[in-house]
Amino acid sequence: MRKEIPVLTDDLIKEKFLDIIVASFQTMIFATIDDNNHGHSNAADIELRDGEKLVFSTIVNGAFYNRLKKHPYISITGLKGDKTMNSLAFTVNGKVKEVDSSYLNKIYETHPEMKDIDATDPDSSKDTLRPFAIEPIDGQVYY
Repeated sequence: MRKEIPVLTDDLIKEKFLDIIVASFQTMIFATIDDNNHGHSNAADIELRDGEKLVFSTIVNGAFYNRLKKHPYISITGLKGDKTMNSLAFTVNGKVKEVDSSYLNKIYETHPEMKDIDATDPDSSKDTLRPFAIEPIDGQVYY
């Protein structure tokens, strides 16, 4: 279960907001393009922050994975709240790249629920995942 969003103030720095994304938002919507410049969206969870990077994972050799590898500029959007006036949304645009598989161990340590993806053999589900890091370029907060 993710935490509630803290009150945002004008002195919010980038690193603190990246922490809020990881701690308070569950699933993000990722916008990518394919080889024909057609847009696609996928849902994925941001699991970690490593410096100024956000880390997530996806299944290797799926369509989303292939788009990330071929077209590394993405946009992610998160939304939390149940009504317009008490919701917070953000969009982050950035460059994504596949990172070392050791990040999967950190993801599984931080989010033990990941083992439930394949409860019969958690290690095999880990073998099908690849971690990626997003380096934010710009973004916007809506509240």
